[in-house]
Amino acid sequence: MSSYRIVPAVQPPSKVSVTDGTNEFGTHDTMRHGLASIRSQVMPSHPLESHLKNWDETQQQLRNTMQRQVFGRHLPVRMQLDKQYLSQLRRMPGLPSSNLGLSILEGTDGNIDFEDFLTEAVESTDVDGHGAIERVLGIKL
Repeated sequence: MSSYRIVPAVQPPSKVSVTDGTNEFGTHDTMRHGLASIRSQVMPSHPLESHLKNWDETQQQLRNTMQRQVFGRHLPVRMQLDKQYLSQLRRMPGLPSSNLGLSILEGTDGNIDFEDFLTEAVESTDVDGHGAIERVLGIKL
């Protein structure tokens, strides 16, 4: 079903009732429903919280609908397959990866986010590049 919704739908504030997550003895079933949150029982969530939670998904659905209408049904499927391919880690052992292709495909290459400058550089466990390549290829360099 195609959707031209720009912002996520307004959902009524969620409030956990006493019967949610309880078993036949009237106690909270932690194994099935996770830890009980007193905050969710006392105060309902803000309507903006559901908007922020569903924002990216709604924007992606809008882009898919528009691409489907303009370019045909194949384009959103192809974009999804390209995203799956680019999200896989394909680099030489011991080298950092940036996923630049994935950020270009998603359209976030012009955005500066928290991950761009405040995260630690991920160091590979393979310090010796030649040794890592020898293990991957199975030959002696």
